[in-house]
Amino acid sequence: MPNLAELDSPVRSLLEEVLSSSTPQPNLVRIGQVLADFARDTDYLEHHMAKLDPASFGQRELARTADDEPVLLLVHRPEGVMSKVHSHSVWVALAPITGTETHRQFEVRSRTPDGAADLRLREERHLDASSSDFVTMAPPEDVHDHGHVSGIGQPAFILVLTGKPQVQFERQQYDLSMSTWQSLAPGVMQV
Repeated sequence: MPNLAELDSPVRSLLEEVLSSSTPQPNLVRIGQVLADFARDTDYLEHHMAKLDPASFGQRELARTADDEPVLLLVHRPEGVMSKVHSHSVWVALAPITGTETHRQFEVRSRTPDGAADLRLREERHLDASSSDFVTMAPPEDVHDHGHVSGIGQPAFILVLTGKPQVQFERQQYDLSMSTWQSLAPGVMQV
């Protein structure tokens, strides 16, 4: 794992700004703005995006310096592919680099130990790269899905920034069609 000084200058500058906006509590609006500004640097991000197949789901870790510091990912979902509804259990920000990312945030109205769940759509946004849109969330208000909805813009390449490596945390995954939920062990991203 590289330290902060070993990162590319644009990524290092982003993380330095995020870290300064995280003490003592994360200023998620500022962090989202900084991430959206960084997402506009397509000249820098282009070579990272070229390493992902635009026809399939893919992600690349662009920066992870320590187990208690933010992680920056580049993510792409192809035409018509949304993630499963999930939580991160850590603050998260995302911003599109290209295209339009649909982001839906849910309210968990109830969740029982036997795996039943009742969710209500709280907000649906279509984040457009040309508008420097971003979304931020923090637990417990971090239940969401995101990706591309057919007919709404082009599939996006997005940046996802988490306050710490999300693989350290137990997360929850929801199935809206079955009204169920399950816990995912640390390191398990989906089932």
